[in-house]
Amino acid sequence: MPNVIICGYGEKAEEMKELIDRIMQTLNLQGDAITSIVETKPESCDGERKPMPYLWVRSTSKEEVLRIINAFKAFDLKEDVEYDVIGGFIPASEM
Repeated sequence: MPNVIICGYGEKAEEMKELIDRIMQTLNLQGDAITSIVETKPESCDGERKPMPYLWVRSTSKEEVLRIINAFKAFDLKEDVEYDVIGGFIPASEM
């Protein structure tokens, strides 16, 4: 299950979620992918405390992560993106 974590967007987080949902639909991942909005305040470490919101893409598949990032590029989404390939996912039905 890919997860796009929206970090530090404040009141723009819902707008970002809507855009990401549309992108996931173009990839036919709407039934698989999730978004998580994280109320955090990422800031620069240069003493100016510049806001630095970012998107964090996580999935168990590197190919899926890269596919999502390429879709962000195709939609001209000019945001910082961090990504991880995680070790696995166990659905609640298997616990």
